[in-house]
Amino acid sequence: MSRKSAEQLKQAISQEAKKKFKLNDNERLNRIRTILNDYLENEDIGKDIIDSWLSTSEGKAFLTKLINENPEKFESQTSALKTQKNQFEDEISSLKIEKAELEKEITQTRNRVEQEKESANQEIEKIHQQTQEQLESERKKKMADLEQEISDKENALETLKVQIELQSKKLKDISKINELDREKDYLERRLNELQAAVNEQEKLLKSPDIAREVVKQDTILGLLQGRDFSRQNENITYTPPIFHDKLIDKGESLVQYFVERFDDGGRSFSFEEMANLLVTIQQSFMVVLKGLPGAGKTSTAIRLAEALYLDRNNNTFDNFLNIPVSRGWVSGRDFIGFYNALKGNYQPAKTGLFQFLTQGSMQGAEKALRLVLLDEANLSPIEHYMSDFLGLFDNEGRGRPIDTGNTNTQRRFLNVPQNLRFIATINNDATTEMLSPRLCDRVPIISMDLQDNQSIRSAIASEINGSVEYDQLDMHFGKKVTEDGYEDTPAKIQQLINIFEDTNREFGQNIRVSKRKINAMQSYFKRANEYMDETAAADFAVSQYMLPSITGFGPNFKRRIEKILEQSKRTGLNRTTDILNTILVTGDAHVGSFSYF
Repeated sequence: MSRKSAEQLKQAISQEAKKKFKLNDNERLNRIRTILNDYLENEDIGKDIIDSWLSTSEGKAFLTKLINENPEKFESQTSALKTQKNQFEDEISSLKIEKAELEKEITQTRNRVEQEKESANQEIEKIHQQTQEQLESERKKKMADLEQEISDKENALETLKVQIELQSKKLKDISKINELDREKDYLERRLNELQAAVNEQEKLLKSPDIAREVVKQDTILGLLQGRDFSRQNENITYTPPIFHDKLIDKGESLVQYFVERFDDGGRSFSFEEMANLLVTIQQSFMVVLKGLPGAGKTSTAIRLAEALYLDRNNNTFDNFLNIPVSRGWVSGRDFIGFYNALKGNYQPAKTGLFQFLTQGSMQGAEKALRLVLLDEANLSPIEHYMSDFLGLFDNEGRGRPIDTGNTNTQRRFLNVPQNLRFIATINNDATTEMLSPRLCDRVPIISMDLQDNQSIRSAIASEINGSVEYDQLDMHFGKKVTEDGYEDTPAKIQQLINIFEDTNREFGQNIRVSKRKINAMQSYFKRANEYMDETAAADFAVSQYMLPSITGFGPNFKRRIEKILEQSKRTGLNRTTDILNTILVTGDAHVGSFSYF
């Protein structure tokens, strides 16, 4: 087994043990972990020592004695060697016979060469006996004969060229005539066919039953294409929510309103946690809620929609859509829908997202926050079924419409409004998919397993009697930039970025923090700092944007995490510290494989 294969096996054991905690105490699994560690850490030098000793006279004597004393152990090898020896002896005999024959042929060839040499010498002697005048006379005669022959051949060649040109011209004329005859026949047949078709069409157009025939043919064609004539086209309507009738001056009062609403039942939130949730949702196209079953992920999204009055009295949501993700979604056709070329129409998916997005372009829909919950989002790979939305996670791509493929140009593109937000809940077990680095780089991930005991800050809650307009939410919790763009990265965050990206191999593979993440943290910190102190704002930013990128293997990488942990403790980032401690404990229990998930 190569070292690369051994490392892959070790990582696979780690992933399996991470999913099934009872495997951590399995004796056989621990034994193979020890073997893999020894194999990866130690060099195999025993073989070289043995080979060197066996090459000495003392080693050869040992092998000879061993074979003589235990011939039965080497019977298979000695038998094979004897067989090989016999084969070599047979080949040597054959080669000797061939050698004798070749020597005989060489002798005969030498004799013939001598004879030929003697004959050649005799001919040379005869030629030498001829006089120079005779040779010159014969040469001139032969030259004259050759010149005459060349002249005759040239004349004959010119005659042949003239004949070939004449025959070629005749052949071309004949071919052209035949081709024109075939073209004439084809055009005549085509003319007759077109004339018959024209007569048939004139007869059909003059028929009084043409309307009935057209309807009949259209019905037959529709049935062949799978068109459902029994179902009428569904009209998509939108009913806006009832809005709060007053302007909310302070964001603190709005945060306190949600805190008190969430205290009525279910998971409670501190003032800082609620401010973090509202700022993160407002600034990010999608927010991921991560946690163990029962941590309150799904209920948090539903209670937030209820607190914002995004539902109607008949429990039909026009501004909140709850989508339970299914196992096996592979593309946008499972999430939005697809254009059926056979039926000639667009078939929405059963999730209702197509209709929800269509409502977003209707009058009044732009005023309220429109929220989509993806429950158990990683039962299928998120970046696969949401591939149409990946470009919308960045600011420069937010205005891009989704191409449905519909041939109807008026209904081909589906606009994604600015007031649309996604909340995705995820679990980590054997039934779910890991979040890819591509997705982790684009979304904040809130760990619901951590909970503040009490609020450090509070305010007087607003009295809300309806849905809060999107513009007001954006004014209090949206992105806040200076005239020159984002401000500088806070020192507590920048110090951790430096440790993440440190290329010193003593700390294993470095962790890249993209410019996209840095901009997101700067924007978040600028707004969140209005509702909490700088340490808490930096703590939320690091734990949600940077820590999900942690994934690595080995003792060197562990030292990098320990260095990050030490810096987090020093700067008072408590949430970050708790998550890093969990990563270290879990990684030690899983063969040194360290990951946020």
